[in-house]
Amino acid sequence: MALNWTAIDTAIKAWLDAYVSGVTWVRGNQNLPTLVHPFGVYTWTSIGAKPPAQGELPDDQHQASTTDAQVFRHRRHQLSLNVYSASVVGTTAAVYAQQARDSIELEAVRVDLEAAGLVVVPQGAVIDLTQLLPDRAESRALLEVVVYTVDTATQTVGSIATAEITPTLVT
Repeated sequence: MALNWTAIDTAIKAWLDAYVSGVTWVRGNQNLPTLVHPFGVYTWTSIGAKPPAQGELPDDQHQASTTDAQVFRHRRHQLSLNVYSASVVGTTAAVYAQQARDSIELEAVRVDLEAAGLVVVPQGAVIDLTQLLPDRAESRALLEVVVYTVDTATQTVGSIATAEITPTLVT
């Protein structure tokens, strides 16, 4: 079954909207007007195949039954969350990013993301990137987490009804 990227995107947005209160979340690379602080931007980067663990099927493993062949493709992605806030004290962008980081480990979040086709590895630290702009300070934080997807494809390959074997006498 092919991955449903719309369902994945919807699940990520629902997670962030539910657990990082007060932040407007948008998917990166959208042509939107300037957002009001606080806001967050999430983006994807594909970082290749998932390295197999001991005893695990290698990437692009083919499994065949008598009539079907199934291919599993394990893929690794990096989900980057950039949070921006006008406040450099109190509820800063780093506080919002930490809320996202903490909520990744909640069972409800994990179940919802897995239902959409994602497995999130709760790793990565919140990086505070607060900077001084020409007219003000802007609080900014970055959280990057590794996300795995498993894409499968099945093809009916059929079976051989009969096989003819011709014996050969070797002298």
